[in-house]
Amino acid sequence: MIDKYISECQLKPDGYCNSEFLKLQKKILNDKDDNKNTFKHDIDLLFKNKRTGKIYYLEIKYNDDHDTGKFVDINRKFIKTYAYLTDELKIKNIEDLIPILFFFNNKKMKGNLYLPEKTNIRRGESFFDEFLSIKYKELNSFMEKLSESPQTIKMFEELHKKICVN
Repeated sequence: MIDKYISECQLKPDGYCNSEFLKLQKKILNDKDDNKNTFKHDIDLLFKNKRTGKIYYLEIKYNDDHDTGKFVDINRKFIKTYAYLTDELKIKNIEDLIPILFFFNNKKMKGNLYLPEKTNIRRGESFFDEFLSIKYKELNSFMEKLSESPQTIKMFEELHKKICVN
């Protein structure tokens, strides 16, 4: 079902996923097949909003710069993990588990053919504004300073020597 959806998204015009992803979610929730394929599930972040009771599943990537083949696989795995979670958590309503593909920075390389941008993708600041009290700019500034510090640079140079020399 998911593989068919991915293939259809590749063949249809941009924006196809805006209506069809919701239909796929409904099919996943109504799927009664006990012989589902299983695979290892790598869940980056799963949390519950205490106020609303909604559960959020996030697949986290640093930025939106993946090559075409890898990008397809990221989305396929993301949707399959969502399907696994709906089954494991006994989700009955689409609103109870929100799948989000989260890109840590704000950069947008190209559109996503497989997931609706407005409902299932967050980029940088939008996630921080929606869910966290810390500001994205504060964390981003800290990470930039850390990555450019002499200690960090030295550590990576030593790691590079170990890998390249040995």
